[in-house]
Amino acid sequence: MTKNCSTLLGVVAFASMMMMTVRTHASTALEASLADLVRRSEFVFRGVVLDKKVSRASDGSLWTGYKFDVVDAIIGKTNDKTFSLRCYGGLSAEGDGTSVDGIPDYDLGEEMIIFFDEDDGLCNVTAWSQGSLRILRSPSGEKMVLTEAGYPVAGIRDDGLLVSSRPEWVKPRGSSQMTIVPRAAAVRPKELPSALTKPKPADVGAFVEGLRSYGATKKAGVLKTTESSRSMVGSNRAFGMPSEGGKP
Repeated sequence: MTKNCSTLLGVVAFASMMMMTVRTHASTALEASLADLVRRSEFVFRGVVLDKKVSRASDGSLWTGYKFDVVDAIIGKTNDKTFSLRCYGGLSAEGDGTSVDGIPDYDLGEEMIIFFDEDDGLCNVTAWSQGSLRILRSPSGEKMVLTEAGYPVAGIRDDGLLVSSRPEWVKPRGSSQMTIVPRAAAVRPKELPSALTKPKPADVGAFVEGLRSYGATKKAGVLKTTESSRSMVGSNRAFGMPSEGGKP
């Protein structure tokens, strides 16, 4: 290969790298308790990602829309077999992209438990990565529920999800890089086991039923149950289409 040819290939490679520009924004959020997540969510469901679409709004901002196959409506109801939501950011077909620490990013075929928040203008997942749980199959074949940071869920408490230590085969998601500010120690019971005590991960079915029961006990005083929110959940807005000006 001639020197000129090598130089040309280097220039082309550099230009390609420059075109693939992804802007990442740091973020900080207050730690959300399970009661917080339930109170702020219109709908909580278990679903599988069917479609993922990145769209550019009129102001140039990128938004990613997700369509889920609803496996189970855990808290709240929907008349549809699919459910859609969207979050700010994504990678465009042109190669430029935007991401925000804490905003989840899902892949096709992933099975998730999602806390849905219509009111969040940047991402329809309640408390962003805190309201997003993955369902993965372990090397031994068992399914388990994990946080976006990769910690297996072992139980449910008002104060938050009880988690175990992260298995070596699990990698944390990029969205888990958001800085979480712990709540006051007064609302965190001292007897709450830490992640380091390695409690046994919960069975997926048992966890879902526990979450359903928890939601039922909190629904009257915690869940948003206005007619407008029920109507929104029943119809669900168009999948992946930014509104005028890029705002939800």
